[in-house]
Amino acid sequence: MKRIFLVLLLLSVISSCKSDVEKPKETDNSPAPIFLFDEAPKRQPVEIRDFDIKGENIRLERFADKDRITLNRWGGECYIKVARTEKDIIVGMDGDNFKIDIVLTEKPASNIFEFDIETKDLVFYYQPELTQKEIDEGCIRPDNVVGSYAVYHKYRGNIHKGKADAEKYKCGKAFHIYRPKIVDSGLKEVWAALHIDNGKMAITIPQEFLDTAKYPITIDPDFGVTDVGGSWIANSGDIMWSNNPNYNASGGDGTATYIKVYAAKYSTYEPATKCALYKSSDQSLKGATEEETITSFGGQWYQYDITSGGTIENTNYYIPVWGDNYYFVAYDDLSVRRKYDVETYNGFPATASFVDSGYNITYSIYCHYEEGGEPTPTPTATPTATPTPTPITEKSQILIFQED
Repeated sequence: MKRIFLVLLLLSVISSCKSDVEKPKETDNSPAPIFLFDEAPKRQPVEIRDFDIKGENIRLERFADKDRITLNRWGGECYIKVARTEKDIIVGMDGDNFKIDIVLTEKPASNIFEFDIETKDLVFYYQPELTQKEIDEGCIRPDNVVGSYAVYHKYRGNIHKGKADAEKYKCGKAFHIYRPKIVDSGLKEVWAALHIDNGKMAITIPQEFLDTAKYPITIDPDFGVTDVGGSWIANSGDIMWSNNPNYNASGGDGTATYIKVYAAKYSTYEPATKCALYKSSDQSLKGATEEETITSFGGQWYQYDITSGGTIENTNYYIPVWGDNYYFVAYDDLSVRRKYDVETYNGFPATASFVDSGYNITYSIYCHYEEGGEPTPTPTATPTATPTPTPITEKSQILIFQED
């Protein structure tokens, strides 16, 4: 009996000792977690600031190794992200522009300053200096637009199904990245060159300015949240002016209800103007609008309601604007040619004869349509004589306008 008790006691001690020994860990064959850039714990921003311009969110994130700005458009459907590892940027707002400043307290080793840039569903169009011929034709490009970039939606055009989309996307423009200005502490100024390509945004400052500047100096690239062209063209009367044919990218058939044009008064003229829809394939009239008078020197969107026709198909259309005298229309250079047809105002011809103008001009103009619906009968147009266009001679009357 004693022998049995001793055996049981010994087994109990052995069992107790085993329980104090750490069991070997089971091998975990699951993959290691993969973090996206912003999700990795070591890459969380140390500071976040949010800004609002025209209802769009702009976010500054300061990481340990870089500063990054995200400019969202259409609720984040498209965006521009710019980042700089030198962590020397100062940000702020100026109206509809978001300012990203770099302040240099001493002469830099290089005259080129780079940002990393990442975008989603956007296309960038460089705005070159105007030629003398373009100036003679009545084009105006402000100094900060020369050498800048107009930024447009990659897939959205300017014909939209549904009013919500029409007023959301308008002519498809998202941003304008203006040419940077450099200012030293003595208020001496110079324009820098801006170049965007291959994931980089480079600002090049004239070396002579850096050599002679009074420091500190400020490098000032501005990002405009805008849906309007950055340049202006003075349209002459008795000519139907149109963008290159616009495609109904929204898809489906329907009935156009209105066209909008961003326009402004030229000199003392207050012209009567109209818009229309012409099918690209045969240049046949498919819709005409009511008449509107351009009365304001300040640029604004003028709405032209469709009063006859308006049938929209899944194809290309000319959307001309037409007046009886001079008026300004906003535009950007999207590397496609403006079209025109010389016609005496005011009865739209049943068939147009649009030809190439020789200029890369895309007007700030867009069209809204609804699916289904019955178009208004299109009246028969009255043939008119073809006048000779009159060149602009009143250069002293040209004004530069501020966007709304």
